[in-house]
Amino acid sequence: MSHSNAQSERRRVCRPAQLRQHSMTHRAALALLGSALLAASCVDFVGPDTTPTVPPPTTPGRTSLDWGLLRVVVTTAGTDLDPDGYTPEVTPALQAYGAMPTSGGVEFPLPIGTYVVTLGGVAPNCAIAPQSQGGTTLQIELPPTAEKQVTFAVFNVTCVPIPVARLSAGTQLAFVRRGQIWRVNADGSDPVQLTTGPGDADPAWSPDGRRIAFTRGTDREVLQGRPFGAIHVMDADGSNVVQLTQGPTDHEPAWSPDGRRLAFASRCGGQGCVLVASADPTDTSRVRVGWPQGEHHSPAWSPDGSRIAFTSSVALFDMLSDLYVATLGGTSIAQLTSIMRLWNGDSPIHGYEEPAWSPAGRQLAVIGCPPSFYVCDANLVSVMNADGTGQHWLASRGAAGPAWSPDGRTIAFAAGGSIQWIRVDGTERGIIVENGYSPAWRWSLPGQ
Repeated sequence: MSHSNAQSERRRVCRPAQLRQHSMTHRAALALLGSALLAASCVDFVGPDTTPTVPPPTTPGRTSLDWGLLRVVVTTAGTDLDPDGYTPEVTPALQAYGAMPTSGGVEFPLPIGTYVVTLGGVAPNCAIAPQSQGGTTLQIELPPTAEKQVTFAVFNVTCVPIPVARLSAGTQLAFVRRGQIWRVNADGSDPVQLTTGPGDADPAWSPDGRRIAFTRGTDREVLQGRPFGAIHVMDADGSNVVQLTQGPTDHEPAWSPDGRRLAFASRCGGQGCVLVASADPTDTSRVRVGWPQGEHHSPAWSPDGSRIAFTSSVALFDMLSDLYVATLGGTSIAQLTSIMRLWNGDSPIHGYEEPAWSPAGRQLAVIGCPPSFYVCDANLVSVMNADGTGQHWLASRGAAGPAWSPDGRTIAFAAGGSIQWIRVDGTERGIIVENGYSPAWRWSLPGQ
């Protein structure tokens, strides 16, 4: 489908509407706020010069005052534009219908109510620009204020080439590909698959570089799409796999600097919690970090072993998380970020995730999620001082899982379906390996 500046094309597609099935998690439940459904729906694919019009209502018992028109408009910038366009979806009234171009709009005649608009089909090297409501999912209202009420949901998409610069081969990383743990040299050479479990994730190198802790899910948990399971430990070559915890809700392991303990995220009394366990599988004792309220996850042990950084939503919903640092046992807890500034319009971030300490312990890398309804896909990599000051942004476009290099000069992260790297000062950026996520840098090799 194409549009010229001189003339816009229009194509109407009419299909029966169906209510999309959602699991009733906290975030998905928020998406089901509207209740009115269309018996049949027509979608107009329009160019930028088309004037929206509301079709006459076709549902028995409805009048024109019960209807509004939602127009989803997309503009794409940058290079390597998404070649096949995008797929809009409106919940609960419609499912995705066809593709919309990289520039133009789609019209949805809808009964008045509350809806969630999702933009699908975004290429891995493209992302939604952060805005007052970022990401590919927005909540919109069609109020009964006028017969031709029009609500605009505008998505600004920026597409950039995946970087091609390479690092030297002197260090190694573990990462996840197709649900398995892999190892690769920092220059992307010699990738080796280490595990063959039903669903392995969250690799974490031991301080001496001899072992890797990871999460292994059961077949049932993988089928349900849950990132949970039991914590396992294996040798650096994938041998001698030992189950450390019983699960089934454990994930995100992090080693203590002495290699004797691991912190990990779990579920305690129906809420997310951070626990500390011995690396000895015969020791089943657990120590809880933080407080009983909130959703705690993403633990990261400081290099001196005195503190554990984690994220928590103790203040509000689980989608609004801040960064905290606690001493073991939770006797002292410091809050490093404050997304509550969002409500005053001062914060561009809706939540902080996945903290990672620098080797010297003076800085933290963290993922920031711009404001979005319930999907975070315009993530930003940032670096801040260990006390939360001096925060600055390094990279964006769906970034996740920051990991520091042994020399503290470089951060690896997942973005655009690949493992990429960026210098802490922002001067250089490149790629380590394609088709991977959840990087973990090996800080030392045996014998060093």
